[in-house]
Amino acid sequence: MSKRSTAVLRVRNLRSHYGDVEVLHGVDATFSGGKITVVAGRSGCGKTTLLRNILRLINPTSGTIELFGRDISELDEDELITLRPRIGVLFQNGALLQSLTVGANIAVPLEQHTRLPADVIERIVLRKLELVELVGVERLMPSELSGGMRKRAALARTLALDPEIAFFDEPSAGLDPVTAASLDQLIVGLNRKLGITVIVVTHELNSIRRIADRMLFLDDGEAVFEGTLEEAETCEIESVRQFFIQGSSSHSDVAESVQAPA
Repeated sequence: MSKRSTAVLRVRNLRSHYGDVEVLHGVDATFSGGKITVVAGRSGCGKTTLLRNILRLINPTSGTIELFGRDISELDEDELITLRPRIGVLFQNGALLQSLTVGANIAVPLEQHTRLPADVIERIVLRKLELVELVGVERLMPSELSGGMRKRAALARTLALDPEIAFFDEPSAGLDPVTAASLDQLIVGLNRKLGITVIVVTHELNSIRRIADRMLFLDDGEAVFEGTLEEAETCEIESVRQFFIQGSSSHSDVAESVQAPA
C-alpha cells in the first residue's frame, strides 16, 4: 500500500498548563500521513503533555489541534466518540485488562464501537494477532505472556478498528534490547503494510534510529526541530545535537558492559 503524504495532524501555537505552570509554549508541528514520526526530547520537555493534548485527555490552554481537517478542541463529546475509532493508542504499560483473556481484550473496541456478530469479531481478533505475529494466544490471560508478548497483544488491540493514525507512548519501555528491536521492526512493518500514520513518543535513541521517518524534537516545552531523521542527526541546534551525542555514548557504554568479561 502506498503511503499518503498529506498532513493528517497539525498543531498550531499550542499552549498547555498544569496549574499555574505553562508546560507547552506555543508548539507548532505537522504530522504527515503514512509516516512514522517520533516525538523526542529529554525528560520533562513536554512530550507526554503534547500527546495528552492531542488525545483530548487534557484540554489545551490555547492553540489548535487539527486532526483529519477538524479542530478537535472544538468537538463535543458525541463528536469525539465518532472520531475515536479512527485513532489507535498504545499506552506505555499496554493497559491490558488483567481479568480478560488476550482475545477478549482485543475484542473490547470491536464490541464497543461496532455491531458485528460474535463470530466476525472472533475472526478479526485472530487476524489482528496474526498481524502482530502472536498466533495461538487468544485464550491466555495477560499474566501468562512475557513483557514483549503483552506489548504485541496491546498493539493488536490498538489495530482492532483499523485506525488511520496510531499513537505509541514509549512502546519499548521495560523491554530488553532484543525484544525492543523486534517490536520496532514490527511497528515499521505494520506501517509499511497498512499505510497507517504512526506517532511515537520515546527517548530511546536506538528505537528512534530504527523506526523514524521524521522527528519532532521538544526542548523545555518548545518545538525546536521538525524534519527527517537524517536532518535531525546533522542538525546544529545544540539540544538536538547533544541528544544524539549523549544517546550514542550511553548506548555504547551499555554495549561495552554487556560484552565485558565477568
